[in-house]
Amino acid sequence: MWILDSAYRDGGIDLWIKDGAVTKVHYEYNPPFHVHFHDPHAHYEMIEALEERYDAKECTIRTIFSELSGYAVTAGRDVAEAIERQAQYGGDLFNVDVRRDQRFMAERGIFPCAGEGDDRFSPEIRHDLSVMDIRINGDPALSAQFSEIDVKGACEERLTGETKTVLAELFGVVGSLNPDVILMRMPIPGCRKFGISHSSMILPCPSRGTGNTGRWTHARTGVTAGWSTRNLP
Repeated sequence: MWILDSAYRDGGIDLWIKDGAVTKVHYEYNPPFHVHFHDPHAHYEMIEALEERYDAKECTIRTIFSELSGYAVTAGRDVAEAIERQAQYGGDLFNVDVRRDQRFMAERGIFPCAGEGDDRFSPEIRHDLSVMDIRINGDPALSAQFSEIDVKGACEERLTGETKTVLAELFGVVGSLNPDVILMRMPIPGCRKFGISHSSMILPCPSRGTGNTGRWTHARTGVTAGWSTRNLP
């Protein structure tokens, strides 16, 4: 199982997994954050409200330094920030800023971009993903006009001609080969200028960054002006 991508949405975790074909699997997941009050008696009214509204439960919070008595609160970041303000910073919050998809995978001992038995700290990555490498011959930062694009992957091809023609042929190649990963050194400029749109090939998803490979867009058979595009259902 190879995890291509992950996201928290619709009250759970979406994992895009390649196990033969690429599939999206949704897991319901709504973990609590934890809060330790320096003086619980001074905040008893707020604690009672958290127990009533968010089913807060007493728990022991284990940190790298010690164990603390506290509460597990199943609520969002807005509630954590309200607790911090109302307690006048007389407490410590835990697991508020941890991305939920990262927490989900950490709790299960899995991680993206690696196969079973791989070392997450190894610089060598084994995979059976189909990869397409797209390189524009020219500097798109200086001009939106270009006449050559090299495509390498299941086949190697050089697309030449006017910019509009090259772009149209490129989208056709991507659609026919349907790679798992698209690598790009530079963004593709000028699509809308030439009346070409690949919006129909891109699934709507929130714009976000990643800590691993840069920015990507979930696509059926599309390309994006980012570092890599994951081919997702």
